[in-house]
Amino acid sequence: MAESLNLASIALPPTPLLKAYKPPTSFLDPTSSTPSLLDPSRTLLLTASFGHLIPTTLLSLFPPLNTLNVHPSLLPKYRGAAPIQWAIVHGEQSTGVSVQELSRGKFDQGRLLGQKHVSMPPLADFKTLEPILAREGANLLVEVLRNLEKAQANAVAQTGVVSHASKIVRDHARIVWDRMGSDELKRLQRGIGHRFPLWTTLKAFPSNPNERSQPPKTIQLQLLDNPAFSVPDSVPIAELTSLPPGSTAFDPRTKTLFVRCAAGVVGVEKVKGAGGKWVGSGEWWNGVGRKLGTMRME
Repeated sequence: MAESLNLASIALPPTPLLKAYKPPTSFLDPTSSTPSLLDPSRTLLLTASFGHLIPTTLLSLFPPLNTLNVHPSLLPKYRGAAPIQWAIVHGEQSTGVSVQELSRGKFDQGRLLGQKHVSMPPLADFKTLEPILAREGANLLVEVLRNLEKAQANAVAQTGVVSHASKIVRDHARIVWDRMGSDELKRLQRGIGHRFPLWTTLKAFPSNPNERSQPPKTIQLQLLDNPAFSVPDSVPIAELTSLPPGSTAFDPRTKTLFVRCAAGVVGVEKVKGAGGKWVGSGEWWNGVGRKLGTMRME
């Protein structure tokens, strides 16, 4: 946008170089003995979902409310690295975007210059929600910049309940069958499955007592998440409701593997073993599952 308006602009360097970064000389006052901006009141530092702490030495060159960040949540909710993902996982009905002051030495604690509420689309996942919030965030930033003096004059401190959106790591994708219900597992998949597929540990108990049991295996799962699909009422699936969480049953009619969870039953669309490729749960059952005997996921 700056280029289209013939405004001087420059992008921040990669993170490893950020600590020692100084603006180019064209932005600095040549008469000053210390680094100072040539025109601080008309110079802005803008970031969007910037997951790294900007050095205070750089921020201090700017008037505080000239350093702005677009954050994809309604601050102070979901401060941190993964607000979109955790809003989906927690089943929020609405979310939003914020334009905030870049706080010195802290993440996502600056004054607010603008916010906009966004309704959560049904069955939203990260890949569908992220571009929606990116567009709304860009529009909000443009609105703030068009009325910058007014937005700065009306900037307010963050108030309300604070929550944090920690960086997503692989362990967040581990299924805990005795604590997670079917709805929660589907939201977890929608929120972080693009980055880390859900995974679990598979234990097998051979039907033949003379056979040696195999060591537990880690497998990845893609769960069925189609509202038009209903859990079948076949005998093996109906029996799951009386078994402990993690118990499994295969439905030959739909060729689908089902797993008992803390509340309800989930269908498995695809399975991936260590070093393998994704296969349908019916194909996996015919090739691997039926040979394992009784199975439990933990």
